[in-house]
Amino acid sequence: MKFLFLIIPLFLISSSSTTKFVFEGELFCYKPDFSYSVQIVEKTQPSKTIISESKGTSKTHDKHFEIEGIAETNGTDTPHHDIDIDVIHNCYPDGHFNTISHHVGEFHIEAEVIKQFIKFDLNDKMYPEVEEPKK
Repeated sequence: MKFLFLIIPLFLISSSSTTKFVFEGELFCYKPDFSYSVQIVEKTQPSKTIISESKGTSKTHDKHFEIEGIAETNGTDTPHHDIDIDVIHNCYPDGHFNTISHHVGEFHIEAEVIKQFIKFDLNDKMYPEVEEPKK
């Protein structure tokens, strides 16, 4: 009977896991100055959760960015993280803010660190160039 009290708390403890995402890249714009926000977003139906955000301005045509964030799960969520990078910017000639979304991928919760380098051409609504991480 004494052992039953020791076993029950084991079932009440939920397992948790974290995955760290590290992204860096280049933002290119024909305008000499522009504002931007880079977000790491986890897609969870029916909404999105911003994991991390980096904001800035650039006085040149290209801007290097680095952003990292941590996605957590408590063991009851889906068995993966569905990650996007959103870039909100005012690079277009009309000056209005627009969003480019890039689907980075789905990653199992066992993953520890995910790294990727991405080049965004903000003048074009096409998907960005993705380079494999250097090991």
